[in-house]
Amino acid sequence: MGEDKWKLRIYGQTWANYVATLLKPHCETVFISSVKKLELDFPFVIDEFPGEGPLGAWYSFSKKFPGRNLISLPVDMPLLTTDDVACLRGEESGYLAGPEEKAPLAAFISADDLLLLAEKFEAGLRSAFEFWGICAHQIRYISSDRPLKNLNAPKDLPNKR
Repeated sequence: MGEDKWKLRIYGQTWANYVATLLKPHCETVFISSVKKLELDFPFVIDEFPGEGPLGAWYSFSKKFPGRNLISLPVDMPLLTTDDVACLRGEESGYLAGPEEKAPLAAFISADDLLLLAEKFEAGLRSAFEFWGICAHQIRYISSDRPLKNLNAPKDLPNKR
């Protein structure tokens, strides 16, 4: 894409800051996960498994904060709303879905399921869909009919810069 997604601007702020503001009302602490140290106003968790996908980041979080639940929002999904994030809260692990698609990386993962993830990650699991296939979970549908989509390039941003 030519530049880091977290630096792109939406609603007058960087994608990373916007996604973090969505999480603030629902989390004790907001962390940004990255393979390198970023200049942000939030604490971050270094992804100890670069190139291994989101499960590596989730596992890194679980190692640093054992016994804690995790709400995960991908930085490339900045069009989520606070209502969408509220759908993730609960006791049982789960991920968001829209009318036609699933977003397995926008997820709530319980501390118990993070233990399962650690075991399976160490055994070679790298697919979020495979993880959801082995862990008890709920699919949490957003309340609107708008699509859940990843934004992969500046051209994908709505005119709300």
